[in-house]
Amino acid sequence: MSDITALYLLSLSIIFAAAAGAIRFRKIDPSYHPFIYYAWLSVVTETVVYIIIRSGKGDEIAPYVYNVFHVAEFFLLSWMFHNWGLFKRRKSVFIAINVFFLFLYLSTLYMRGHDKLNYFACIANSFALIFFSISAFNTMIVNERTNIFKNPKFWICIGMIIYFTYFILVYTEKLNFLDIKRSDDLKQKIWLVQAVSNLFVNFLYALAVIWIPRKKNTITLL
Repeated sequence: MSDITALYLLSLSIIFAAAAGAIRFRKIDPSYHPFIYYAWLSVVTETVVYIIIRSGKGDEIAPYVYNVFHVAEFFLLSWMFHNWGLFKRRKSVFIAINVFFLFLYLSTLYMRGHDKLNYFACIANSFALIFFSISAFNTMIVNERTNIFKNPKFWICIGMIIYFTYFILVYTEKLNFLDIKRSDDLKQKIWLVQAVSNLFVNFLYALAVIWIPRKKNTITLL
């Protein structure tokens, strides 16, 4: 098995969360629907990129796919936090945040080049999502009295904090601000640790989907 295939299979572990979400989709609380969309978007993106790389056109096409994915990723996850009440359910705040980060993404993409992965915007998005996760986590601890280990918000927030923190470290290494020469062996180890941590986070996501509560049935009196 090649390294590319091994990394793909590790990243594809999010399919467990996606599959569980698809099975339970109509029964779960709708506020978690953006997360299920995100899980399936990740599955499709990783599969498309893997096919592109195997075709020998990874350097040419993969950056375009990932750039679109990261924009959609931020929108879906911020939508989820909006549903959770993080922005006090103010649609104007949610729209303003997404417009700002879309402008940031497009402007940095223009400066870097549309055919390259937009590391700067990805790092900025990751910081924002970590902040959202910590804020949602703190709100959950204060306001919710359910068993924390059965709370899907707990597992999703923990997973996102772990994933996007390491994501920032990896992408900062790719930018190499200090212009430090690194061996191929070190780079390979960094990406391997990312792949393993991604596997662990995807396991947390699958656990979260299992604990997503059922949607509340509303009774209308005629």
